[in-house]
Amino acid sequence: MSSSPGICRAQVVKSMFAVVGLVLIFVQGTKVPSEREKVAARDIQVLMNQIRMQEQIESFLLQEMETGEYSWENPFVVVDPYGVCPLSALVFFTSEEPLSIRVAISNGEGEEDFSFSFEILSTKHLVPVYGLFPGERNQVFLEARTETGETRERVIEIPTAPLPESVRNLGEVVKNDESLRQPGFNFSWFDNPKTIFDGDGVIRWFLNIPALGTSFFK
Repeated sequence: MSSSPGICRAQVVKSMFAVVGLVLIFVQGTKVPSEREKVAARDIQVLMNQIRMQEQIESFLLQEMETGEYSWENPFVVVDPYGVCPLSALVFFTSEEPLSIRVAISNGEGEEDFSFSFEILSTKHLVPVYGLFPGERNQVFLEARTETGETRERVIEIPTAPLPESVRNLGEVVKNDESLRQPGFNFSWFDNPKTIFDGDGVIRWFLNIPALGTSFFK
């Protein structure tokens, strides 16, 4: 499946949160928890609930793909499928012959802004798309390649909502200060929300869940 590396990473994240939760319970023991520990416990509970919800959504998407209704010509596109990354999407479909997939995000002028590939040949494709522009009808280029090197291309349109005010304000700060950014993608230094912005200061990814580090790892 085209997205197997991403699914593996998701399982690692799930395991990490589970371990952190167990450690927190062990540390607390029977003593009365401090306010900081209460906040940490609440954050962990929110994250564990999010993981359970993501597992249910993932199960539904995989079942939907197995219906065989979605093809290269008619893919199923879901924006922010897990409700945590508004500037991301999943594109899934099946193909008669094994294909590798390349994804490229347009800069709005018909040119590629950046691209990434999934080289594993498969007939089942669950392709993550990230780095979308906020508040835009993003043009996303897909290229499929067969084992013999034959290629086919298509463009799909993926709309995104405007940034929420808190994230938009951060974007304005970064845009107005060139010293805060470098060419390529930049990770923000703020805990909540976690963001990634490009070399022009445009927010291209943000994580819409509570930041565990703000309460637990200080």
